[in-house]
Amino acid sequence: MKWFIYLLIFFSFINNLYGFGLTKDNFSINFNIETNFTNLFDSNSPFSISFSQIDLNKINFFLLGNGELKFKFKDWEITGFYQGDIWAKTIEPTREFIQKLKNRESLIIGKNYDIFLEIEGFSVVGGKVSKILNFKDITFIISSKFLYGFDIQMGKLFGNFMRLDEESYKFNLFLEYLYNENYLYKRRDLKRGYGLGFSFDLDLSFNLFKDFFITLSLLDFYGKIYWKKVPYTIADATTEREYYDEYGNIVYRPLIRGYEGYKDYNQNIPLKTKLLLKYNIHPITLSLDLNYIKDCYFYHVKISYLWTFLKNFNVINSSYYKYYMEIPSEIGFVFSGDNMGIYCVFFYFFQVL
Repeated sequence: MKWFIYLLIFFSFINNLYGFGLTKDNFSINFNIETNFTNLFDSNSPFSISFSQIDLNKINFFLLGNGELKFKFKDWEITGFYQGDIWAKTIEPTREFIQKLKNRESLIIGKNYDIFLEIEGFSVVGGKVSKILNFKDITFIISSKFLYGFDIQMGKLFGNFMRLDEESYKFNLFLEYLYNENYLYKRRDLKRGYGLGFSFDLDLSFNLFKDFFITLSLLDFYGKIYWKKVPYTIADATTEREYYDEYGNIVYRPLIRGYEGYKDYNQNIPLKTKLLLKYNIHPITLSLDLNYIKDCYFYHVKISYLWTFLKNFNVINSSYYKYYMEIPSEIGFVFSGDNMGIYCVFFYFFQVL
């Protein structure tokens, strides 16, 4: 999953929504990445997005990536795919605590910061078989997916932290962390586990009115990954180090203590709901894409303009025979946001080669 995160951060320099696609007859390749980790409006210039613009005003974060190699045969589709998802959730005191540390600001003396940070994610490759059912104005697609998991990230950090005076602190923190690759520290005896799983997708497309389209997608509406021999860590850190045992003796706890091991784990894949509304007023298209996952919703508002121009191919070396082809192009604006507001606005250009 590490290479995926690096790739995502690189593309976040450009915008928060990236993708490309290639379609030829019944064959297609698609890849897309999306995140709300950064905020365009934190930058002094819309062209100077950097690591310093990671948005710390959020309590819900997501990072979604998907790549597909698809073959279509009549009303069937067979797809090989990669899927990498990460979701993170925190609370307002923790968000303020992290923001002060990042900005090198002093913590308020005497204020107790409740700490809660939860992360869930996985990376899988697999195969998908889809059945397409076409009716008069409705298209129904149901897909079965078979998954091989090579990375899992399940972690929870909670507790409290207080600054007592200029030089001393008081804290109690507890960590539960399940992983195939440890991003917190280097574990010497790390042996990666693996996961086997399945899930199902459901897509409904409606064309009830002229030039108006509705698509409802339920992605992973039921899915599980069964992980085997996955590394995990349980640890706590506390400044309350001394206590009395049953004999009245003073005992000192270690400042940091923990346990590392391996275990099996059954992961439920969260449901992702997508609703797409599209209206064509040739040559302009208006669309609204609504997404909901893990108590977080995000959206894309798209305004695009489509035109075609004639391209001249002199197929035979003769002025009497020429072939003309209409080449479609599309330009537009996309406004992307989540329940905390707009996080990206960008201009795009699409050209069919």
